[in-house]
Amino acid sequence: MAIIEEIIDIDTVDGPMAVVRKHPDGGSDKRVVIFMDAPGIRPSLHEFAARLADAGYDVAMPDLWHRHGRLIGYEPADIVADPAKVEGAERVIFPGVGAAGSAMRSLKARGLDDALKQVIASGRPLLGICLGLQISLDHSEENDTTTLGLIPGEVKRFALDQPDLKVPHMGWNEVQFSGEESDRNPMFKGIPQNSHFYFVHSYRCVPDNQAEVAATADYGVEICAAVARGNVVGTQFHPEYISKPLAPHPLYVGFL
Repeated sequence: MAIIEEIIDIDTVDGPMAVVRKHPDGGSDKRVVIFMDAPGIRPSLHEFAARLADAGYDVAMPDLWHRHGRLIGYEPADIVADPAKVEGAERVIFPGVGAAGSAMRSLKARGLDDALKQVIASGRPLLGICLGLQISLDHSEENDTTTLGLIPGEVKRFALDQPDLKVPHMGWNEVQFSGEESDRNPMFKGIPQNSHFYFVHSYRCVPDNQAEVAATADYGVEICAAVARGNVVGTQFHPEYISKPLAPHPLYVGFL
């Protein structure tokens, strides 16, 4: 199994949070903030990362994704940035924290955009998480970005008229899975209806085909919390954060 690495570059590491550096983007003053995973990492790090991303920073959390493999007892899970390794993987986890524009630039610069399309074309499973789901659609309003086009649809910024609801949507929210449990995608079977998962996002997915919306949540409007389209499944929430931990986690077991 391969997990896409989100890192552009690393200069130095000093403790659980590390590195602020210039973005190698034609003299842009954007910077990259890189968090290294630490024991007991908390959702507050995701909150901080989301605020930085909204302020125009590019954010990556490289070591956090080792946890996805550990949650299901699946070892090894390789964190990769080599398109050949992605194309050769049995299944791919595609997480993301940050902005659509910089994420697509990084993927294209490495050839990972085409590698991901090859994985999908071959029928192998791909799990997109948070930004990984969003840039799997056709287009994002964030940075007016043409994205991967793995799932037909658009990503739109929240437009809320309720002053008590802030953007980004950040925190625990109840998730409603579509249909009866017997009809769900295998990745969502065994997860109790109305489970609470952790969300951090300023933009929301709007798939063209409503039948591909596998779960929803409410945040002033009904939002797409998960998508299932053939061998591509994505969650807007962070599946590693569930209010009532399940062991083994059905989502990861279903992914295998």
